[in-house]
Amino acid sequence: METVLLTNAVGRVRRERLNGREYVVAPVSMIVPGVLNGSKGRLFYSPQETSRNVDAWNGVPLTDGHPLDDAGNPISARSPEASKSHLGVVYAANYQNKLVAEGWVDVELAKKSDRGKAILNKLDAGQRIELSTGLFTNNVKAPP
Repeated sequence: METVLLTNAVGRVRRERLNGREYVVAPVSMIVPGVLNGSKGRLFYSPQETSRNVDAWNGVPLTDGHPLDDAGNPISARSPEASKSHLGVVYAANYQNKLVAEGWVDVELAKKSDRGKAILNKLDAGQRIELSTGLFTNNVKAPP
């Protein structure tokens, strides 16, 4: 299983309030079809695979690094143990020749860590950043 997805914040960043909390909202480009590098090396992401189950990305937590359990093992960002590393959530996932969405970064949560503060500063400055939202894949080896 592949467990990393790099997300690039692109476009205009805005501030929103939701349920009494302040968020920095940034458009993100999550997966562009093609060959991408990951922890298992180079993998091909077809347009068909990239556009499948787009709505499943809504509600995926944005985390401060890759979540780990108490023993240091990688865990899903959706697991209860990972909630201590949450910085926000993915909303408005859709497919426009690539998988795109909005990253909603909770300002209060982000201010609790150095990495979270750096993310807020970069977003406010309009800089491109990379975040991990979690991606699990079943890989099939390509024929020679």
